[in-house]
Amino acid sequence: MSSGVAVDDECLKVYEGMKLKKHNKYVILGMSEDDRKIKVLKKAEANATYDEFLKDLKEAESQGDCRYAIYDFDYKVERHGAPEASTNKLLFYIWCPGSAKIKRKMIYTSSKDAIKKKLVGIGGEIQGTDDAEVSYDEVLEKVKSGERH
Repeated sequence: MSSGVAVDDECLKVYEGMKLKKHNKYVILGMSEDDRKIKVLKKAEANATYDEFLKDLKEAESQGDCRYAIYDFDYKVERHGAPEASTNKLLFYIWCPGSAKIKRKMIYTSSKDAIKKKLVGIGGEIQGTDDAEVSYDEVLEKVKSGERH
């Protein structure tokens, strides 16, 4: 189901900059005032931490709202006895906390495909409704379990 929501061009520009040039560590995306367009709300420098990301992602919670985000997730991986190596994946997050209003959850959920299909090269999706689901360790486990398949 698609909600007919448009994706602002800046979302794609920021994503391409993350993918190709590592300009930003993450970007927080949200709905415009009239709920007709997904737009960039915040961009973080390339040296931002995961804790800073979580703080920015969860900022909307106090207003009963949801968010999307793209995060350049760094982690270490072992492959077939080779030494541990650093790698990364661009992850798409949809944050719909339990405290969010039902209408907001419906708008974000039904509009998710509008943004996701434009983000070519996303390495995984993280759906979060509480702190545990977006904790670094939980996301790392999801990413690594995807590596094994």
